Amino acid sequence: MISKKRFLFKRIIDDTLGKVVFNLLKIRKKRELPKKVNKIVILKLSSIGDSLLSLPGIKYLKEFTNAKIVVVHSKDNECIFKNQKFIDETFLLDVSGDNPLNLIKALLKLKDQKAEVSMDLSHTGNLSALFSAFSGKFLIGFFNEEFPSRKGLYDLEISLNKNKHMVLNYFNLTNSLYKNKNIQAISLVRPLDEKTQKHKIEKLLNSKKNLVGIHSCHEIKEKSWGKENFSKLIDYLVERGKTPVLIGSLKEKEEVGKLVSLLKHKNKVLDLSGELNIPEVFTIMNYFDFFISNDGGIMHIAASFNLPTLGIFSAETPKKYAPFNAKSFAIDSRKISKEESFKTAKKVIDLFLNKHL
Repeated sequence: MISKKRFLFKRIIDDTLGKVVFNLLKIRKKRELPKKVNKIVILKLSSIGDSLLSLPGIKYLKEFTNAKIVVVHSKDNECIFKNQKFIDETFLLDVSGDNPLNLIKALLKLKDQKAEVSMDLSHTGNLSALFSAFSGKFLIGFFNEEFPSRKGLYDLEISLNKNKHMVLNYFNLTNSLYKNKNIQAISLVRPLDEKTQKHKIEKLLNSKKNLVGIHSCHEIKEKSWGKENFSKLIDYLVERGKTPVLIGSLKEKEEVGKLVSLLKHKNKVLDLSGELNIPEVFTIMNYFDFFISNDGGIMHIAASFNLPTLGIFSAETPKKYAPFNAKSFAIDSRKISKEESFKTAKKVIDLFLNKHL
């Protein structure tokens, strides 16, 4: 995940230089789509979860255009795009380190891409529009009505539909280039897990069976369902014969520890918080029967492995970000009491248990 320092640096650059870029792009003469497209640059500079949700659209874009696909990413989401066969090249755009010179160097490198088409997958930021303009001739991007200043930035604007899942929004943007209407079903593309990590994972799991993955933390407090509800859910899983496996980053280890202190069945729970990096999280998903999580990137990773996934939403709407597979459920806890959301979560778990007994 992105550090707070790097996040603030990016936000400052985005709010200052980005606004200047907006004005320049709006007076730029709009271009027509080239008749032949040999290279497409796709910019996705943040968020593991959103990056993963963009993969189906990128996959079909490659299939239907056969153009060279170059994905421009940050350090934070590199692992999502790495080694995907439908991505021909990845390009690390590093504007971290609080050094504006890094930004200038990145822009010069992007200019060398000389793509016919550049797609900006951001739907909120300003600066990515600048990167888009540097990397390609014909610009495609989102218009988000919640950010009206973005109107007029691109040669082709695709409206972000707040009532549609983000997988479909990203797909609509990439589909705008080839407009294929014969696609019957869209499914997530799983990130490629590191087979070399299998030994470490199996050692940590210590031959335990009936595993249920749980990610109870979120760096944004408002998106967290709360330790009390998670603790009751974990104890219920133990009583039903499951082994809950708690995962989280090193920064989340303290919060997970507070959760563990509330449990009645501490000795039946496996706490792996702080033990796994993101590629190792990919690998451990292969060992779970199902997964329970706050809304967030880890939830989307679980869904991409086709795990039955319960996503609990406390700040965002599930319409856009529910776990995207037919086996999964989302609870919008904003609209019901914590007690009612716990009862609903318990019912979903019973459904999962009945399918895995």
